[in-house]
Amino acid sequence: MGLRCVTMRRQRMACWLVAVAVCVHPWVAAAQQPQAAQPRFKINVIRGEGAQNRVTKGRATSQAVVEVRDENDRPVAGVIVTFTLPTVGPGGTFTSGGAMTTVTTNSAGQATATFTPNTVAGTYNINVSATLQGQTATATISQTNLAVAAAAGGISGSTIGIIVAAVAAAAVGGAMAARGGGNGAAPATPPPAAVTPGLRIGIGGPVAILPR
Repeated sequence: MGLRCVTMRRQRMACWLVAVAVCVHPWVAAAQQPQAAQPRFKINVIRGEGAQNRVTKGRATSQAVVEVRDENDRPVAGVIVTFTLPTVGPGGTFTSGGAMTTVTTNSAGQATATFTPNTVAGTYNINVSATLQGQTATATISQTNLAVAAAAGGISGSTIGIIVAAVAAAAVGGAMAARGGGNGAAPATPPPAAVTPGLRIGIGGPVAILPR
């Protein structure tokens, strides 16, 4: 009887130890898993953050300049930095072509990427990443493309106004010449017509709408 009791106690103890092991094992395993190491370098944005690009026929250019520094805050040369623009919506194209380019940091630890903003208005991010000794650091540069309304046909509103005024004056002069042709007197040249941008003008031909 006594031996049987001892055996049952041992079995209960074994079951209890197994239950404890099952419950504790996930915690121990999680604690033993290596944590992702923080990169021993960083990317500082030097130029380009918050830039507003006035886009006119793709002539505007913008720059994004970053700096790579190590854990001792010293610039790191020879690091490959990747710049990535959005492929849809507001964004642009790097001078190397496409929405992504790579630049190697110089002796000052800086990398510069030049791009041409597209004509889509809005705010967007330039994603920046760099890898050093198997570790990767990232940064984000926010910029905005501003739409600029261009005059029709590339001609300013004032130039169109002058042209239409000259056409109007010529038309009036021709009409006066036709009326006074019988007495042989030369008609007086009328003063130039005042043209206000935004008016609809049509003299014996198509109607011109001047920009305001």
